[in-house]
Amino acid sequence: MAFFILLLRKHSADVIIPSIKQEDNPDLVYILKYIQEHYRTVTMKELSSFFNYSERHLQRLIQKGTGMSFHESITRLKMRRAKEMLAVPDISVSIIAEELGYSDIGGFRAAFKKASGKTPQEYRAEIGRKTQQK
Repeated sequence: MAFFILLLRKHSADVIIPSIKQEDNPDLVYILKYIQEHYRTVTMKELSSFFNYSERHLQRLIQKGTGMSFHESITRLKMRRAKEMLAVPDISVSIIAEELGYSDIGGFRAAFKKASGKTPQEYRAEIGRKTQQK
């Protein structure tokens, strides 16, 4: 038990924890793990085919289990990774967008601004200022 507590403390931002009992749907943990491992490219169609559920049923499972829609879960994972990558000044915004599965940099910029309230460049500048202050 102590191991899991320490693990969650260190990696709580990296995990989507289901809010329902696993007995309600034993596949939910596997579905969420699959989403976390393939968030860059996974689609609802691919996910439903892989787990042999209808897209509608799978959407309800994810919403009930996480409190977020499939799209919100994917966006959350992408934005978390984007913030990590933006903290590295040598990685260009276009490479970050491509790495996260965005077909164009404009779509990435819009999604990032919607999620964080800042453009990627503004976020990167803010991180740089905080680093210099330390």
